[in-house]
Amino acid sequence: HKIMTIQEIQSLAVDLGLYDGYDELIAMLSYLHDLGEIIFCCKGNDCEMVVTDVDWLLHIFRAIIQLQDCPSGSFKIQSLYEEASKTGKISTKYIDYVLQTYKLDDASKNNILSLMEAYDILCTIGSDSYQDERQYFVPYLLRPDVKEFDPTEYDVSEMLYIGYENNDVPYIPDGIYYCLLSSCLKEWNNTAVEVYYQCAKYYLIESCHYIIIKKDNSHIALRYCYQKLDSKISSNEMKSKIQTSIYMNRPHDIVKRRLSSLMNERMPKFKQASIRYYTRCNKCKKLTFIKDQNDLQDKSIIQCQNRKCYRFFESQTIKDWMYWNEEHKKDKLILSNIGECWRKLALNLDTTIKLEVIESENRTEYLKAHAMLQQFHNKHPTKFTTSIVSQALIAAERRDIAEMINPNNSGTAKI
Repeated sequence: HKIMTIQEIQSLAVDLGLYDGYDELIAMLSYLHDLGEIIFCCKGNDCEMVVTDVDWLLHIFRAIIQLQDCPSGSFKIQSLYEEASKTGKISTKYIDYVLQTYKLDDASKNNILSLMEAYDILCTIGSDSYQDERQYFVPYLLRPDVKEFDPTEYDVSEMLYIGYENNDVPYIPDGIYYCLLSSCLKEWNNTAVEVYYQCAKYYLIESCHYIIIKKDNSHIALRYCYQKLDSKISSNEMKSKIQTSIYMNRPHDIVKRRLSSLMNERMPKFKQASIRYYTRCNKCKKLTFIKDQNDLQDKSIIQCQNRKCYRFFESQTIKDWMYWNEEHKKDKLILSNIGECWRKLALNLDTTIKLEVIESENRTEYLKAHAMLQQFHNKHPTKFTTSIVSQALIAAERRDIAEMINPNNSGTAKI
């Protein structure tokens, strides 16, 4: 076999009398991998594989990720080809078609797909219905003439940039960017992902908004967007809910962590380069990194770090992505720890909060607690203080959380 699991290699070594222990086997495979004789993928117990014919594997990878001239297969195959070039998604039926000349058995085919997924070349996205076959997200498939994302029908945030100083990493290769898109899809797995030219849009169904990931030279640009609403009140409520979700779930941290991991793995010579968050200076229009510490009371005011500028400016990016928002830090502590006790907290905050509606409209305890706090905040914006919430938590028998959000006052007062 040209591709085998680690268990198959182990069994073969035992049969040939060459097995001296698991650690010795791994050391030998790693050595052969470093020499370029084999490919040894060791990315957790679910994907430990050995490829003995590197050129054979590369040809298979190319057959899957490079769309050549439209195949002369059936109308169904041609329609799958068109869909793949426009959406970056392929089905198992199309994979079977392009790999038919390699005469692979099902086990080898599944091992190859698992290997491609381990290296973030593709990502399984399931299907829109139980009747449909499995699909794979393969950003490499997109043609250059794919349309660009049009944000006019959405309310959008300012861009937040993740990346490196140009002197350290002048350019993020397309290969890294495509792997980043597949890697992020593992975090936000759904069939609603849409790919545009140098841009991908993910729908986060739990939070009712999209995350846009776009390539920009040595940076990855992030933006979130959501449906425009006619009512100003409803629009403000939606914006508040989504900003809270951004702060709580921190999708930008996920993208930053995965980009850093990919760069360290695929481009190790840049391992010492610092990956940072950036925003665009309102004055010089250049990107400037966002410092972790800011002594100003208004945390949205930052100083441009470009040598010819050094001006202070108010950053809408920081407001939209809610850095250093003390009010939301309190929310996060409550939501991360309250669990099923959110009902007791609701009754001690306001007995008119509609618990039945919250129960029916939200699936998880986290989302129910979030909806409850949002409802209380909207009804009593002046009462949403640390003191009042702390007292309500104590009354709900959650003194531990009360002391987290108000460590300077752990009294026993109840509302």
